[in-house]
Amino acid sequence: SDRLALMAENVAWLQKNQQLFSEIVEYHKEYKYPDVPNIDVDAALYQIGFIKEHEQLKCNNFHVAQPQEKITLVDRFSAANLRTQAIRVLGRNYPDILMKEKALYEEFSDYLSKIKSGEVLINYKNEMRLTPKAALAEIENLRQTRNLTETQNNLLTELSRYIQS
Repeated sequence: SDRLALMAENVAWLQKNQQLFSEIVEYHKEYKYPDVPNIDVDAALYQIGFIKEHEQLKCNNFHVAQPQEKITLVDRFSAANLRTQAIRVLGRNYPDILMKEKALYEEFSDYLSKIKSGEVLINYKNEMRLTPKAALAEIENLRQTRNLTETQNNLLTELSRYIQS
């Protein structure tokens, strides 16, 4: 078949070009994403790498814990980025629980204030993350330039309300 012929051709190429193949492999094994100053913690995976095993265990415990128990696990993270992400998980999914811990809630509120003020958050590509203001403008643009169904309009209305809340 064509696929087997292509596979045989690729194997032959690899055998003829072992040095080049090794160089390609090494390049990708050693590749590091460029450092992005002021990168948002939610986008920093490519910059900070994978988490250590002991922190992964803490993350697993956090994720399987009941919502009320999660709040007690936040300060067990030794990595600041994981602590921040835990606070954001609580704020996004369990705001009532987070409100009970004033200091943690203030951290989440500061984050929301940055977003709502239009302060630029940077992603791993050193690009601006979508702001609520830009998202609302895009929704309005869709409404004006597209012939939307009632269902699509309803979804955009629901999304707009969520963004503004």
